[in-house]
Amino acid sequence: NAYFGVRDSATGFVQISGANVGIGTTTPAGKLEIIGSDGTVTATPESDAEELVIRNNHRAGISILSSDSASRGGYIVFGGATDNNAANIQHNFDAKTFSFQGQHADMELRFASANNVEAIRVDTSQNVGIGTTSPAFALDVNGDIRIEDAHFLRFGNDDSNSQWAIQHAGNDLNFAEVGVADNVLFLEAGGDVGVGLNNPTAFSDRLSVQIGTNSGWPIGFTNAAEDVKGAI
Repeated sequence: NAYFGVRDSATGFVQISGANVGIGTTTPAGKLEIIGSDGTVTATPESDAEELVIRNNHRAGISILSSDSASRGGYIVFGGATDNNAANIQHNFDAKTFSFQGQHADMELRFASANNVEAIRVDTSQNVGIGTTSPAFALDVNGDIRIEDAHFLRFGNDDSNSQWAIQHAGNDLNFAEVGVADNVLFLEAGGDVGVGLNNPTAFSDRLSVQIGTNSGWPIGFTNAAEDVKGAI
């Protein structure tokens, strides 16, 4: 149990005990243990992560400070015997990005909660799965999705192009062509349907159609070959 130590006060010292080094402690529990200025906490370090132990009876942390210049940043790198950079966490101040990166070609990103139950998976094709470990689409959800009132589920290339959107409006459902026409199809609570209007119940009809000034016939019928047609 021989040890070697250097100290300049009762609490400021470096201690080498066996193969471990302690800063602020005479009994380091890891290869390197650092005790902060507010004293220690008594928890035993996790055996899977005891090489570096940092304790403080207040806030405990590590600061990684890097240059603000382009192509600079702070890194935490994970690797193994055959790949020294299989994954990393990176902060790039110049690009204003904070990244979790799988560097290996077969690396997937996994987020878990509640005692390591997986919640989100990002696979090697950058498909995102929620509630599934094998997403088959850009977003693959195994579970219910809720969109709060007044918000839209949009379909289209980008905001500059005409888009279709579905909106939960109060207790109703509104299908709209963004920037062109609202209430293209409106499903009212109770089952009434409006085409071009958002209050089909007011007309006491199961299906109500708004007729514009230049709309022609409001309802048309045709077969697949379009050789039989009719209108109301």
